[in-house]
Amino acid sequence: MKRSTSIRLIALGSLPLALAACDSDRSATRVVSEVKRYQDVDSCALAGVSRSVCDNAWNVARQHHDANAPRFTRLEDCLASFEQCEPGQGASFHMPRMQGFALTTERQVYDDGLSQTSSTTSSAVYGGGGGRYDYVNVEPRYLSEAIYHEREGREGFRASSLTDQVNSGNQYAGLVEDHAPSSRFNGGAGADAHASVLPARFMASARPWTVGSHPGFAAHVPGRGGFGFGS
Repeated sequence: MKRSTSIRLIALGSLPLALAACDSDRSATRVVSEVKRYQDVDSCALAGVSRSVCDNAWNVARQHHDANAPRFTRLEDCLASFEQCEPGQGASFHMPRMQGFALTTERQVYDDGLSQTSSTTSSAVYGGGGGRYDYVNVEPRYLSEAIYHEREGREGFRASSLTDQVNSGNQYAGLVEDHAPSSRFNGGAGADAHASVLPARFMASARPWTVGSHPGFAAHVPGRGGFGFGS
């Protein structure tokens, strides 16, 4: 049985829990999020994430990469900053090769002081923090962006996203001048307008949810690695 299904069954079937949620009029909510990095769709699915979510995350990250990754006029300039690069559309520029994706999962939880972890955790595919949350009975939301191998020192590299690179204030030489998103990495004209980049958001469900208030039931679920996913 999918874990997401079991969570819903717990929420509907645990009468004392449901009554407790109603009796205490728990309406204040907040969002907790977790970021995990995966090499590809298969590694994402093997970690217990729904394959449909993994497929969507990869496709969204790829589109985000095509539109926002820095573009270099010469291969040599790209390789000076990234471990691997590839030709862009029409081979008129070069860009870092996508090495995976970072999947952010956001869940709405009751803000009653019962949770035992911070509101945001980040980890590799097998990492993460543990804790307990009272989940509001609504589907999670997801964000995704590409991961790159950015050069660090003479021989090393580190995995980073565009968000990481922007937050670190990275500057690259040899960028294509007429690609507006690249301007955030050279400090040129238009850099301020493109100073930040956010992961692309997608949702597994179209059901809306509002932070701050929700009348629904909650399932008190132990978090291993932060959250549980259906398969």
